[in-house]
Amino acid sequence: MKISQFFEQEYVPTYLTDDVVETIKCYRTSIKKLKELCDDPTIYEVNLYGTDFVRKLRNEGLQNVTIAKHCRHLNSIFLKLGPPGYRNRDAKGLLTYIPYFKLPKVKLSPPRVFEDENFQSLFNAFGCEKDYPRYLLPEKRPLFWQAIMIFVSIVAVRREVVLGIEWRDINREELFVHVRPEIDKKDQNRYKPIKSELIEYLELIRPSHINWNSNSKIFQWTHGDKCWYKCWHKAEERAGIKMGLHDLKRFSGDLAIRAGASDLELMQHMDHTNISTTLKHYCRPKTRNIVNKIVVPIPNTNTVTPPPSSPTPTPEPQHLPLVHIAPAFQFNSQNEIVQFYLKETQRIENSEIAVRTPSGTILTIVKSEEDISNDNTNNLSCNGNNAG
Repeated sequence: MKISQFFEQEYVPTYLTDDVVETIKCYRTSIKKLKELCDDPTIYEVNLYGTDFVRKLRNEGLQNVTIAKHCRHLNSIFLKLGPPGYRNRDAKGLLTYIPYFKLPKVKLSPPRVFEDENFQSLFNAFGCEKDYPRYLLPEKRPLFWQAIMIFVSIVAVRREVVLGIEWRDINREELFVHVRPEIDKKDQNRYKPIKSELIEYLELIRPSHINWNSNSKIFQWTHGDKCWYKCWHKAEERAGIKMGLHDLKRFSGDLAIRAGASDLELMQHMDHTNISTTLKHYCRPKTRNIVNKIVVPIPNTNTVTPPPSSPTPTPEPQHLPLVHIAPAFQFNSQNEIVQFYLKETQRIENSEIAVRTPSGTILTIVKSEEDISNDNTNNLSCNGNNAG
């Protein structure tokens, strides 16, 4: 049995019945690659082509991420060829071993982070789009693209959802949008909250003959994928950045992180079932917000104990020079004492000196600044204190 026959006759009807069409298409692409590059080997020969398959994919110029994806798909198919086991109870048991293609090492780059200025630049660049979509008036065509940007940044959905949303899916009273299973990647019913600003933009592009209960598509596009990406790339060139529609979904996740969303809220907002997928491929929290909240316990500089050093000698208290006058001298007034002091102690340059008289009185003799500079000893003042 050829591996392609096993896939179509056994694997798809048994193991892919609950998967969406896109998943089956991806598996068929991997089988098609194996069939082209390895001549559609039988289930008994497939294990011999692992290295050759990876090498030929590299020769086609495929990246390691794409090669690893093909290998994962094929390994999932090979798993059902082997014998049943504890973790593989529904295997077919056609082989006594399980073939395996070794995956190449993949170095994932961190998700791109966009600033508000990037969004605003692209938003303004779409304001110059006058060609598409043709069913709208030229003055409303820029609003069509700008409304898409706002829609994805708020709701965080894929392009297939954007182009499949109908007017009746918008609940203007309770402010949510209904994502129907036929346009959801995982065929689920989702009710995602929206904001009033989005309702205002949608009202600007709503044709007058269509009401909010209509089953017409909001973002109707009939010009094909090539024209879609042509319009988007032109806007990116005008803005000078690379920011695709799926990057707007990443930008929505960044906005949710900035708003303080928890891991569970962020995961649900991005329509993921595992938070590791969200953080690994879509969102990257900014460390600046974390650093701003860090409080380092730096001690107060006023209470820091200085390092030990050599002791500083304590300065001795400053006292006024005390001059004793012998009791043998008789003075009739304080002025005579001062004049005597000045004659006998010209060598002392202190501007304030205490003099003890024979009677025990202490006189404080003070020279003025002018007397000190001019060495004038005739103009002095004194204060008397009784030493008692």
